[in-house]
Amino acid sequence: MYMASPVIVVLIVDERGTADAAMQAYQSELNDSQAKDKETKGASGEQKTVLETGIGEGAFSDNMTNGSVQDMTAVHGSRLFKVGIMGAGSLPEDRIRTLIQTAVSH
Repeated sequence: MYMASPVIVVLIVDERGTADAAMQAYQSELNDSQAKDKETKGASGEQKTVLETGIGEGAFSDNMTNGSVQDMTAVHGSRLFKVGIMGAGSLPEDRIRTLIQTAVSH
Protein backbone atom coordinates (compact mmCIF):
# COMPACT_ATOMS: atom_id res chain seq x y z
CA MET A 1 0.00 0.00 0.00
CA TYR A 2 1.23 3.49 -0.87
CA MET A 3 -0.37 6.62 0.56
CA ALA A 4 0.17 10.10 -0.82
CA SER A 5 -2.64 12.17 0.61
CA PRO A 6 -5.32 12.25 -0.67
CA VAL A 7 -4.59 9.18 -2.84
CA ILE A 8 -4.06 5.56 -1.73
CA VAL A 9 -2.62 2.93 -4.09
CA VAL A 10 -3.00 -0.76 -3.20
CA LEU A 11 -1.39 -3.75 -4.94
CA ILE A 12 -2.58 -7.23 -3.97
CA VAL A 13 -1.01 -10.44 -5.29
CA ASP A 14 -2.88 -13.57 -4.23
CA GLU A 15 -1.11 -16.91 -4.89
CA ARG A 16 -3.79 -19.59 -5.33
CA GLY A 17 -1.55 -22.65 -5.86
CA THR A 18 -2.96 -23.70 -9.24
CA ALA A 19 -4.08 -21.91 -12.39
CA ASP A 20 -7.56 -23.43 -12.04
CA ALA A 21 -7.92 -22.12 -8.47
CA ALA A 22 -6.77 -18.65 -9.57
CA MET A 23 -9.22 -18.65 -12.49
CA GLN A 24 -12.08 -19.68 -10.16
CA ALA A 25 -11.19 -16.83 -7.76
CA TYR A 26 -11.02 -14.40 -10.71
CA GLN A 27 -14.42 -15.53 -11.99
CA SER A 28 -15.92 -15.15 -8.52
CA GLU A 29 -14.57 -11.59 -8.21
CA LEU A 30 -15.85 -10.74 -11.70
CA ASN A 31 -19.31 -12.08 -10.82
CA ASP A 32 -19.33 -10.10 -7.56
CA SER A 33 -18.31 -6.94 -9.40
CA GLN A 34 -21.03 -7.36 -12.01
CA ALA A 35 -23.59 -7.92 -9.24
CA LYS A 36 -22.45 -4.68 -7.59
CA ASP A 37 -22.96 -2.88 -10.93
CA LYS A 38 -26.63 -3.86 -10.76
CA GLU A 39 -26.95 -2.88 -7.08
CA THR A 40 -25.46 0.60 -7.61
CA LYS A 41 -27.09 1.40 -10.98
CA GLY A 42 -28.32 4.98 -10.95
CA ALA A 43 -26.68 5.85 -7.61
CA SER A 44 -24.24 8.74 -7.24
CA GLY A 45 -21.53 6.15 -6.50
CA GLU A 46 -22.45 3.88 -9.41
CA GLN A 47 -19.89 1.20 -10.31
CA LYS A 48 -19.06 0.07 -13.84
CA THR A 49 -17.30 -3.21 -14.62
CA VAL A 50 -15.46 -3.47 -17.95
CA LEU A 51 -13.66 -6.53 -19.30
CA GLU A 52 -10.06 -5.67 -20.23
CA THR A 53 -8.05 -7.37 -22.98
CA GLY A 54 -4.35 -8.16 -23.28
CA ILE A 55 -3.66 -8.64 -19.56
CA GLY A 56 -2.97 -12.16 -18.29
CA GLU A 57 -5.59 -14.83 -18.92
CA GLY A 58 -8.37 -12.42 -17.96
CA ALA A 59 -8.82 -8.95 -16.53
CA PHE A 60 -11.52 -6.45 -15.63
CA SER A 61 -11.75 -2.96 -14.23
CA ASP A 62 -14.45 -1.83 -11.86
CA ASN A 63 -14.58 1.89 -11.28
CA MET A 64 -16.90 4.20 -9.40
CA THR A 65 -18.34 6.72 -11.84
CA ASN A 66 -17.59 9.56 -9.38
CA GLY A 67 -13.85 8.74 -9.62
CA SER A 68 -13.45 7.94 -5.92
CA VAL A 69 -12.32 4.34 -6.51
CA GLN A 70 -10.67 2.74 -9.53
CA ASP A 71 -9.31 -0.76 -9.67
CA MET A 72 -8.29 -3.48 -12.03
CA THR A 73 -8.14 -7.24 -11.38
CA ALA A 74 -6.24 -9.77 -13.48
CA VAL A 75 -5.41 -13.46 -13.39
CA HIS A 76 -2.16 -14.94 -14.65
CA GLY A 77 -1.10 -18.51 -13.97
CA SER A 78 -1.78 -19.33 -10.33
CA ARG A 79 -1.93 -15.69 -9.21
CA LEU A 80 -4.69 -13.14 -8.90
CA PHE A 81 -3.62 -9.47 -9.07
CA LYS A 82 -5.47 -6.32 -8.06
CA VAL A 83 -4.41 -2.68 -8.31
CA GLY A 84 -6.69 -0.22 -6.54
CA ILE A 85 -6.64 3.56 -6.48
CA MET A 86 -8.73 5.37 -3.86
CA GLY A 87 -8.99 9.07 -3.21
CA ALA A 88 -9.73 12.35 -4.82
CA GLY A 89 -10.13 12.47 -8.58
CA SER A 90 -9.24 9.74 -11.00
CA LEU A 91 -6.16 8.54 -12.83
CA PRO A 92 -6.03 7.94 -16.56
CA GLU A 93 -7.05 4.33 -17.30
CA ASP A 94 -3.78 3.69 -19.17
CA ARG A 95 -1.75 4.39 -16.00
CA ILE A 96 -3.69 1.79 -14.01
CA ARG A 97 -3.41 -0.63 -16.92
CA THR A 98 0.38 -0.13 -17.00
CA LEU A 99 0.62 -0.80 -13.26
CA ILE A 100 -1.24 -4.11 -13.46
CA GLN A 101 0.57 -5.20 -16.64
CA THR A 102 3.87 -4.61 -14.83
CA ALA A 103 2.70 -6.62 -11.81
CA VAL A 104 1.46 -9.51 -13.96
CA SER A 105 4.68 -9.68 -15.97
CA HIS A 106 6.94 -10.03 -12.92
